[in-house]
Amino acid sequence: MSASLRCPGCRRRVRVPDGTDPARCRCSKCRTRLRSADDEAYSVFATAVAPDPHPTPSPAEPLSLDECEPITAVGAPTVELPPPFKVPARVVGRHPLFGPVTAVLTPFGLFLEREPNRPLAFAPVGTKALASGRALGLQLPTGQILVILPSRALATDAAAFLGAMRRVPDPADYDTPGWVFPSGLLLVLVLAAVAFVGGAALYLALRPPPVVEAPPPPDPPPPGPPTEPPPPPPPPPGPEEPPTHYDLAYRDGVTRLADGPAAVTALAVTPDGTETVVGYADGTTWAWKLDDPAFEPPRVGPKGVGPVRRIDFGPGAEFAYLTGDTGLTAVGFRAPRAAVLIPGRPACVVPDASAVRFAALRGDKLVVRYVAADLVRNPPAARVKGGVLTATTKDETLPSNTRPDVPAPGATFAAWHPAGKVVYGSPNGAVTAYPTGLEVVPLTRAHKAPVRAWAVGPVWPDFATGDEYGLVGVWPDKAQWPFTLQAGAVAVTGLAFSPCGGELAVADESGAVAVWNLPTRSKVFETVRRPPVVVAYSPRADVLLISNEKGVEVWSLVALSDGMWP
Repeated sequence: MSASLRCPGCRRRVRVPDGTDPARCRCSKCRTRLRSADDEAYSVFATAVAPDPHPTPSPAEPLSLDECEPITAVGAPTVELPPPFKVPARVVGRHPLFGPVTAVLTPFGLFLEREPNRPLAFAPVGTKALASGRALGLQLPTGQILVILPSRALATDAAAFLGAMRRVPDPADYDTPGWVFPSGLLLVLVLAAVAFVGGAALYLALRPPPVVEAPPPPDPPPPGPPTEPPPPPPPPPGPEEPPTHYDLAYRDGVTRLADGPAAVTALAVTPDGTETVVGYADGTTWAWKLDDPAFEPPRVGPKGVGPVRRIDFGPGAEFAYLTGDTGLTAVGFRAPRAAVLIPGRPACVVPDASAVRFAALRGDKLVVRYVAADLVRNPPAARVKGGVLTATTKDETLPSNTRPDVPAPGATFAAWHPAGKVVYGSPNGAVTAYPTGLEVVPLTRAHKAPVRAWAVGPVWPDFATGDEYGLVGVWPDKAQWPFTLQAGAVAVTGLAFSPCGGELAVADESGAVAVWNLPTRSKVFETVRRPPVVVAYSPRADVLLISNEKGVEVWSLVALSDGMWP
């Protein structure tokens, strides 16, 4: 029985005779090639991963190539697809495809292969992709994969293509300059040039001298157009752009931010990813732009009351919330005025666009309140003492449908869970949600020691907790119960999620810093620094920030995975 195919040009059903390669046949009506030999393996692989949602049934009897009959078209007529764009690449990290691969860009998406036309992984259009330098991070259903491409421009264009923001990259845009020849071809050209010059010299030496005749008198030249002055010479090349902190980290594996006024006690990134904020033991904060030249100084940020243990931001980064040893300091982030101190520790901020909503432990009770945002924007000057306005119960309001207080003696932490509730820890390690009814039921008893470290994903709704026995609980994507990772045997002091998801950085009391792959629950990277250590991801997922006394080290995970250890 002959195979029946659809013409990609006129959308007619045609039949291919037995024994004939469809890649060598064309439609008898519109002369469109029925199938591209290069694209066949990739289209089959893409169809297996994401089948056609609108399959078209084949006719009862296949038609001959000479008798094409129109059929009902599904969608607009297509055109002949461009050939695959293949470039050498490399998979880094702990992915099973680690090592050299070939990246194949087609209109279906991005394929990874090691043998020609045998794809091993597929990222269709619509895959979440992030480009950073030559690195292309992909979030596949099987986990995260990091691919190193030949150029920064190709990585950026591939991420935009997978995000459906541009067409598939064209090889003509990334051609190698014509003067770059392989050594063998260059040698052949040199030998041919030498032979031509030698033959021409021998011919000129042996030929008889030509007969010289007197030339006729030249005609006067016609008047020509007025000559234009020659164009000015091109300007000299300008100086190279100074390297940024990212450039230094990618080049050397690690670089370091300048020392601050005191020991580093907190690290955070603004919601828009433009600044990295460092908190110090004296209450000050500095804001760095890691993509600015490395010699640029930081911007001095708002000041808190006491050591800054944690930094959070309100909607649009209008307010910064600095958690300290005596309470929560709310202050304008880019235009700071007097700070508003909300007593209570531990304390946390609850996301709210219209007010400053918080949860804090006061005595043996956990309370949830909010203060008006105008109190932070325009604090009354008469109540400000030493640049700080301390909020009182008259400034606070109890939210509707909220219990006035909850007994929580010795609570070790309070945090906002992405599932939409306040959670707190007990001295026995139990993690409990702020109750809406009379009964208080712990969410989990996976921890057997007090929990003091916690983190919330900057993009994905993930949550993590760490106790004093080195156990980490991970609550993925608003989950009600966590899975656990045994990160070490001492207290966990810091946790940070990767901006792309799939990774968690863990710091403990001994100074050990490790990066864990959450889908595989395996350790990817580990180093030991002088304790105490604060850890955070930069706005780029492949750069990790680790405190170093008064300074901050900027680590390139891509360079370290390639063996470029400092």
